[in-house]
Amino acid sequence: MYIGRVIEWAEHDPELRSWLDYYDDAPERDWVVYAMQRHELDFEAEGARPAKSAEEVADMESDPFKFGASPANVKMAKQGWTTAISSLTPSMYNQTRPDLSVPDTSLELEWVHGFRSEDCKSNVRYTASGEMIWHASRVVVQYNALEHKQRFFMGHSSEVVAFAMHPNKRLVATGEAGARPSIVVWDTETLQAVATLTGFHEHSVEQLAFSADGARLAAVGGDKMHNLSIYSWALRKRIYSGSCGERKVLDCCFGEGDNVVTCGVNHIHFWIKEGFNTVKRRGVFGKTGKVQALTCLAPCGINMLSGTVDGHIYVWLGRNCMRSIRAHAGCVNTICTSPHGIVSGGKDRKVKLWTLSLEAGATFDMSAFGSNPSVRSACLSADGTRLLVGTKGSEIFEISAADGSDLQGGPITAGHYAGRVTGVSVHPMKPEFATVGDDGTLRIWDIYTRNLVKSTVFDTALTCVSYHPNGDLLLVGLGGPVGGQPRHKQGHKAVKTKKDGAFVVLNEPDLTATYEARDSKVPLTACKFSPDGEYMAVSSEDACIYLYSCSEDYESIGKCRRHSGPVRRFDFSDDSKYLQSSGDDRELYFFNAGTAQAMGNLG
Repeated sequence: MYIGRVIEWAEHDPELRSWLDYYDDAPERDWVVYAMQRHELDFEAEGARPAKSAEEVADMESDPFKFGASPANVKMAKQGWTTAISSLTPSMYNQTRPDLSVPDTSLELEWVHGFRSEDCKSNVRYTASGEMIWHASRVVVQYNALEHKQRFFMGHSSEVVAFAMHPNKRLVATGEAGARPSIVVWDTETLQAVATLTGFHEHSVEQLAFSADGARLAAVGGDKMHNLSIYSWALRKRIYSGSCGERKVLDCCFGEGDNVVTCGVNHIHFWIKEGFNTVKRRGVFGKTGKVQALTCLAPCGINMLSGTVDGHIYVWLGRNCMRSIRAHAGCVNTICTSPHGIVSGGKDRKVKLWTLSLEAGATFDMSAFGSNPSVRSACLSADGTRLLVGTKGSEIFEISAADGSDLQGGPITAGHYAGRVTGVSVHPMKPEFATVGDDGTLRIWDIYTRNLVKSTVFDTALTCVSYHPNGDLLLVGLGGPVGGQPRHKQGHKAVKTKKDGAFVVLNEPDLTATYEARDSKVPLTACKFSPDGEYMAVSSEDACIYLYSCSEDYESIGKCRRHSGPVRRFDFSDDSKYLQSSGDDRELYFFNAGTAQAMGNLG
């Protein structure tokens, strides 16, 4: 009885408690630190989300599938170009009172190509109904392979960057980027939100994880201190919060009971429930593991598994590293456990199967699957016979868990995989469209089958694309490094390339180049052929539009100069005699397509 009182007093005495905490969470000593090489890293883009401008925020918060008085549209109405068109009312409408009401129409989303793979991982899963689920931009996609149809959850106002599957595989939690990001728990059957959690995290919600019983939800924010929150989500109540620290957090996971584990660059923390308190403790690498970036987590019985940059899986018991297993020849990006075993995937383009006691099973090489087959997500189906694999090339494959064969005869979905999609153009004759992006690829898609028809790769980022009115040629603008400018680095300088400002004309059937030139020294922003096919034009960040004659072997006609900033958009009149342009200066100008001379009006 007396000893019990002494222990109770010692636990509550501030000075003694500080010494107990020190020895219970001793500083790192004699631990081996692994010197990570740049080529080994596969997580640099994760959590690197630049602050958006006010215009970008307004655009993101507006509904792209409805017409209305959104903040972006209201601001647009006040821009300088509106005065340029005030005197351009067609003569047939001079005596008619304009109808200023919002059109009674909307757009309906039919298909999303690709998934978010560059800066997110472990985000491709099977649902309880057997559908496949992933996210792209602000949309979460559910795909039914038998019907070849997609359904969408669109309850976010900004990009979805965090994903967690409930143990019942019917509910999903998704988190977004934004100044005051939301976490939404929703039903994959009804596509309706069940609970929305807001008010704590800032900048973004980077990691999400459900507890084993599904009652609690852990979240890690993208703020400077990477704050952790734990919710009783059904009650919409935050029951704990704490700081993970300034080092990047790459995953979070529930361990035994209410304990939570977070890991990231050179650290792993165990958030242990002690009575009514939750205590943060360092993981002890000891002499078994090396201090390095731990990239992913998965529970396995009483143990916790973590993937490492150097290709190992560390096995943790309590908060001690008990075992190190060589799993991959590069960064381990994802680990997923199920009653049928464990799946791991890595930068080495391999998917590996393991027993629940971590005995190695089959290995499947994804090198022949797609354009950038570094594995970012992998999981087993409910019956353990199929594997769903997402790659860094923004492609998802379903393969056999027995022999690794492709069960769908190609990717379930595919898309651009680095930076932005920068240009889209619809074929004037066939049900196809072309896209280009920062990943340096030109892709041709079939509108009806949703499949990728053909593609080609450039050694630079692509900025714009346009079909010739006959459909036999493609015009592609170039500029910037593959992957896009390093937007996640504050105060960065734009990377210049030798192809900045160049353009290339391709034969549409085989995508071979027929003509290439470079008159601008900075990246192009838009490109188009005139409706009659006689003229071709490209606009640039140098505030000019360059006009060419197609019938004269693309001889230069001249430069359209009037803008004071980069030209972003232009188009030709139906008779191909004029073109109009707008840019960052928010002005609208008109030019003669045959002479490149500026025009005060079109009269």
